[in-house]
Amino acid sequence: MVNSAKGIPREGRAIQMSTLIVLLDGAADERIPELGDQTPLQALDKRFIDSVASNGRLGCTDARGYTHLFMLEFLSGRGMNVPRGIIEALGYGVKLEEGEVAYRLSPASLEDHHVRWEYGLACEQDAKLRLMAKRSLASISSLHPRMQFYAPGKGILTVRSDNVEDLPAPPSPVDLKRADFGELDPFISAMRPQNGKMVVMPWGGGKLDRHVDRSPLASTKDLVFFSKSPSVNGVAAFFGLENHEVSNYHEGFKMSLPRLKTGNVFLHVEETDDISHRREPMKKVQMLEDIDQMLGSASKKLKGHRIAFIVDHGTSSITGEHMVMKVPFAVGEAGPGKPAKKFVETAEGHVPLGMLLDSLLS
Repeated sequence: MVNSAKGIPREGRAIQMSTLIVLLDGAADERIPELGDQTPLQALDKRFIDSVASNGRLGCTDARGYTHLFMLEFLSGRGMNVPRGIIEALGYGVKLEEGEVAYRLSPASLEDHHVRWEYGLACEQDAKLRLMAKRSLASISSLHPRMQFYAPGKGILTVRSDNVEDLPAPPSPVDLKRADFGELDPFISAMRPQNGKMVVMPWGGGKLDRHVDRSPLASTKDLVFFSKSPSVNGVAAFFGLENHEVSNYHEGFKMSLPRLKTGNVFLHVEETDDISHRREPMKKVQMLEDIDQMLGSASKKLKGHRIAFIVDHGTSSITGEHMVMKVPFAVGEAGPGKPAKKFVETAEGHVPLGMLLDSLLS
């Protein structure tokens, strides 16, 4: 018998293998004409990711319309509907007071009688939007608004109110004639004369229900999260799990590697969804290739660990809209040689979303 206190297991006790779970946000897609009627996942020769699918298990699970809804069910094992504004506020560390309503802010254009969501803002546009939104807060001063930005055109707005407005939500365009902005209409209207058409649009509002069950699955106990998105970090915070903000997926991966020595790690790659909303399929392929090469270059450090790839929903590189569909997952170890399988959209090997985390870690 050997001393387990030094990290050597006792006889008959299995060594626990840490798992790196990589969420490729919105990576599933539809067939793209420029890619020979293939999806980006099908078109790309991604040796590392495909080797995991070949040496381990490849299947599919259930998509959800938004990342936070996918994550809530993935981590709790049950369907939950916590407003996006609440999740984002928690992810950004905003302390919500009793009775406050939290909204997510996103950049949008109000033109042609539609709300059209904007992606990939330039620094100059972002600076102008922030200043414009700050000036417009005076129009709703009676609601005691608080506002914070965390990314270009993206932020959190909180107000004290008995009302939670049902506002247009991205990514699909919305007919302005059907939109009722309620008590937030003065805030949105005040921005338009300053910039013509571009505004920051509140949506996904809600109040924090302090009585809701916030217990996650037992398998999340040692799971640590790295993401640039308050959406994923907010879900982790909602369940009381350790989470860290990163500037991009390269930094997230760099920070993830050392933590695999002590437990399981969740790395969120938000950028694959962002590039899809911008309807740039070739750049989506290039980004997936970069992710594959990044992982492959660290294959020696990843040896002895499981790697899992999951997708929360599809995002069309043609329309820029989310797609609720069967989404792929793969879990295993990377192996040498040419992969025999590809990590692509599939309807085979279905695992319900609420059971997926335990399935990946078992």
